[in-house]
Amino acid sequence: MDADRTYLVHVAIAGEHAPEFLGERPARASFWSDGDTYLRRVSSDGEPTYNTFTPPDDFIASWFYWTNTVPFGGRGASAKRFFRAVFEGVPTAVAERSSATDRPRYRLFNDASTPRSDARYFRSQFEPRNVRSITLDASVDDRGIVRSFHNRYLGEVDDVTVTVQRSVDYAAINETAVGRPTWYDRAIDE
Repeated sequence: MDADRTYLVHVAIAGEHAPEFLGERPARASFWSDGDTYLRRVSSDGEPTYNTFTPPDDFIASWFYWTNTVPFGGRGASAKRFFRAVFEGVPTAVAERSSATDRPRYRLFNDASTPRSDARYFRSQFEPRNVRSITLDASVDDRGIVRSFHNRYLGEVDDVTVTVQRSVDYAAINETAVGRPTWYDRAIDE
């Protein structure tokens, strides 16, 4: 996302229990918008389809939806609630401290544990049951702002063991320009 809130988002889903918001799984999609034009490229069979679309509402079309809701589970999720619940529920340790950037950063790490018994995030209806084998690797600055987050764990959905994996990276903040994607004309023409 750039300063004008033009965004380009890449999303991928896979696995029998993954959300179906992109259609048949596995699927990959890219969404681009400058606030006036909305484009998407979706592929579930290896052949991408391109089109413009009218968002169903202002929220789903917004930059806020793609940066603060989708990466953290969709629906009523938010970065703030997600990170608070994860860091409250998953035991972590500071693995290293770095001053290579303008602000000190801390790498928080966890390897193959189970969540604390009072971990709200892992007990929510949107997550699998019997969560275990949690790995977490995050970079957090001295203000508590998360700069990167990589998380993987096992759980049960309908008595089937599933793997949940999330990665979120924030980079080039206030230094990013988002232009039109290479497939802009193709989506406009479809």
